[in-house]
Amino acid sequence: MNSRDGSQRYVEELLRGLHALVQEPANPWQIDVHLGMRQIVTLQHVVENVLARPDQDIGNPSREQNKPATGFLQNLSSRVFDTLLDLLPDGVVSGLQQWNRALQSFVWSRFKKIDFTQYDLVHLTLPQFYHTLADCNTRLLSSVFDLSHVHYPQFHMRNNIVCTEKGLQFAVANNASFVAISEATRKDFLAHFPDFDGSRIHTIHCGRDAGAFRPITDTHALQQVRDRYQLPDRPFFLSLSTLEPRKNLINSIRAFLHFVQSNPELDVCLVIAGRTGWKFDDIFDAAQQHRERIVFTGFIADEDLPAIYSSALALSYVSYYEGFGLPPLEAMSCGTPVIYGDNSSMPEVIDGAGLPAEPDDIEDIARQFKAMAGDTALRDTLSGAALAQANKFSWETMAQQTLAIYRQVAG
Repeated sequence: MNSRDGSQRYVEELLRGLHALVQEPANPWQIDVHLGMRQIVTLQHVVENVLARPDQDIGNPSREQNKPATGFLQNLSSRVFDTLLDLLPDGVVSGLQQWNRALQSFVWSRFKKIDFTQYDLVHLTLPQFYHTLADCNTRLLSSVFDLSHVHYPQFHMRNNIVCTEKGLQFAVANNASFVAISEATRKDFLAHFPDFDGSRIHTIHCGRDAGAFRPITDTHALQQVRDRYQLPDRPFFLSLSTLEPRKNLINSIRAFLHFVQSNPELDVCLVIAGRTGWKFDDIFDAAQQHRERIVFTGFIADEDLPAIYSSALALSYVSYYEGFGLPPLEAMSCGTPVIYGDNSSMPEVIDGAGLPAEPDDIEDIARQFKAMAGDTALRDTLSGAALAQANKFSWETMAQQTLAIYRQVAG
């Protein structure tokens, strides 16, 4: 699975979609992109020279798995820093954070200031990077992905909580309008900022690539992917996400083991795919004693995902909280139903294309495993519903709706 998270995928697809729209003859928009360190380039440059640059070794997942050493070291240093913060007294942490913000302000002040008055609108796509807009004095639009740092702070590193909250507070204080990626996120935002004018936050769903994510029926292609990742030849459930506490893989593993112990006649495996996040050891330890039933694949290349989704009985995605949830939508695009956490945005996105479960209820999750594995007719019905629901989402629609908001906010 590609190392990009949902917010990065959102930004990339938004830029591609906007680029296609501004090529139309009647389009009046010129869009520039801020790449950091006061570097501003045209949208066309980003699409043709940044997004088009290969970021993986196509067809060789084993090499790609070891490739992003720099990114891993950056993540590791961030984790070490946040772990140290957790060990220090609150007073010391507060002082360190103030020092860090002062250092950031000093670094940014060394660069030539951006004249934001030349723009009708500035879109802050990632609120955590609000400090890059300290001098912004034009209309502001900010994306908001979720409020998990508020509802589940235990699943975040402290520095991420601070940056996310300060980014949202900055945007609110600067009279920004907002784009939420789900109605659930919009409602969470308004609950967190009860005095905010609800007419200034708009719901625009994420999309999916219908050309890439579609049902794969070619048996040879399916077997090739199974062989590539050493997947079992038996039926399997798929769990695909960053391996971190918020995704609730611990309870999914426990529920799966409860399911197989209670239903020995059903010869089913659980395949866990995705890059490791923080606090991964508990997840790995929970599965180590059951290697004959639980398989870790590690990295999966994007081009292999449709075949793996298509091979699975269902996607298990019983997360505690999602701002949107791209893996369920991708699975649904391949005709694969979803066992999902009955919370946040997931009922909104999945909407009848799967079976809900309470993330803390092991028996509830196990019941849904049994229903999916043991009832072919149910699975077929949900597969059809999954394809129909997935057709409601597209990145092209997301870009079109976002450009419409640009027009509205810019006046």
